[in-house]
Amino acid sequence: MQLLEVKNDTAKIIYNPEENHLLPADFLLIEDINQKLITQIVNIEAADDTYNNLATLRLSLSIDREDNLSCYNGYIPSRNSKILYINSEEILELIKGNTSNIYFGNLSNHPECFVNSPVSFVDDKVYIQSDREDKTKIIVQNLITELCGKNKKVILLDFNGLYNNFTDVIRYKISDNMRLPLNEEAFNTILEYDTNDCPIQDKAFIQSIFLEIREYLSTLDEHFVPFTAFKTVVDNEFLSNPIPGLMLLRNKLWLYAQNKIFAEDKIQFDVLDETLEEKDIVIIEASNVEEKWYKFIIQTILSLVKNNCYFILSLNDVFLDKKSIVNLYNKQNIIPVVSTGYDYEQRQILQSVCKNQILCKSSKTISDEEP
Repeated sequence: MQLLEVKNDTAKIIYNPEENHLLPADFLLIEDINQKLITQIVNIEAADDTYNNLATLRLSLSIDREDNLSCYNGYIPSRNSKILYINSEEILELIKGNTSNIYFGNLSNHPECFVNSPVSFVDDKVYIQSDREDKTKIIVQNLITELCGKNKKVILLDFNGLYNNFTDVIRYKISDNMRLPLNEEAFNTILEYDTNDCPIQDKAFIQSIFLEIREYLSTLDEHFVPFTAFKTVVDNEFLSNPIPGLMLLRNKLWLYAQNKIFAEDKIQFDVLDETLEEKDIVIIEASNVEEKWYKFIIQTILSLVKNNCYFILSLNDVFLDKKSIVNLYNKQNIIPVVSTGYDYEQRQILQSVCKNQILCKSSKTISDEEP
């Protein structure tokens, strides 16, 4: 086989069909001293010489001296280049064997085909959309394995206890070996969700208590108060003023105390950076925490982590408003990898802030959709 010419992203070769039984769509490797090119035959025709045929090739992939694979980069090989037959399995091994790439998995309808990309694909903010939990899990597990294999740091926030199969990782379970800080955002959440059933006049009194605590918070270096200290304040207020609203709040705080949600000391929540120094992956499990605290947990992680890392999480059970999503993606040291279903309420906002997307086949058919 002899290379005749290269024009734009196509090449022409001449070959003897008795020696080389080429067919349209076959792959060929053009190899010269500087670079290799993977090509595919798009057309075959008879040459003027009855003993030879002409084949038109599409130049698809470039392989440099370090075996880095990329889309065809315009390189023009010499006419003396070797031309070799290469099958699809060999090409797939080259793609998967490119150590600078991230391997996500295989196509479900074509299991022989790998799905991978450069690390920059993830660094440029990737958004995973999938209606099936098992498909999302495969992508996330492969992504974590690949990132950790490249000595990247990863925090995985697991709201549903899906990732218990990871070994040799440090796992923090909220209410077990990690707790949440009782800071201003925590007080806002308590006021928003835990005082709804209070009489209006009682709610106003409770708000005044919270305002005093916020003023006290502003004087503290750590900007959080031990949970027991806050519970004691509410208990004492109730003893002097036993109104129904304070009774409801006391009962809610008692449940938080039983479930060990909030911290008594900074060391119970500010452990992530130190842990990332020792391990490449930290899993935070929040499966036993009420959904109303999910947004606060995300905000807490963003505020605590100072190391450079990837932050992987699913938002299917978490509502984040536009401001919270923008804040998530504006952290300079954290690269979010977010997954949701196709019906997630803020999907369009996520699409607008993410440069890249991974789309899995939807579990719904057209007939499932409402008109």
